[in-house]
Amino acid sequence: MSKRRKLAPLLLILFGVILACAILEMAVRVLGMDPPSGDPAFFWADDDRFGWYHEAGAEGYYFNPAGEYYAYARVNSAGLIGQEYTEAKPDGVFRILVLGDSFTEGLRLPMDASFHSYIEQALNSGGAQKVEVINAGVAGWGTDQHFCSTERSAATMSLISYCWPFSRAMM
Repeated sequence: MSKRRKLAPLLLILFGVILACAILEMAVRVLGMDPPSGDPAFFWADDDRFGWYHEAGAEGYYFNPAGEYYAYARVNSAGLIGQEYTEAKPDGVFRILVLGDSFTEGLRLPMDASFHSYIEQALNSGGAQKVEVINAGVAGWGTDQHFCSTERSAATMSLISYCWPFSRAMM
């Protein structure tokens, strides 16, 4: 068998793969499925006490260039992800402060899709007492930073929960 006969099927396969990739690329662009452009919002600021903390009033879309996540988030005046809460706990309100790392922080999904939002909705759906579940998660923080950060807010909380994800990567 000649070299041309052996090479022809390989060239056809290569051409087919390149054509398929080109068609997929065009489809992604035409359908608007390409990753977001620009820079993602930045939600952190240097902090003398904790190293870094959420910058009060920061808001925008948090995403990575590969398009794996794209979600709007805002930081309230207390430096916590989510809606505004009064500093003093209102009468008749049960307040839960949820501490944790990036899993708790939840910047990679819509704010109303975070686990603490679901907990708040579930607890308020049938209970007589209003419940506020406050997201105090900060990516990369350890227990020492969380402990120190609750100094001011602990008195206004009914319950403080520390969420620490345990995964195989930590074993």
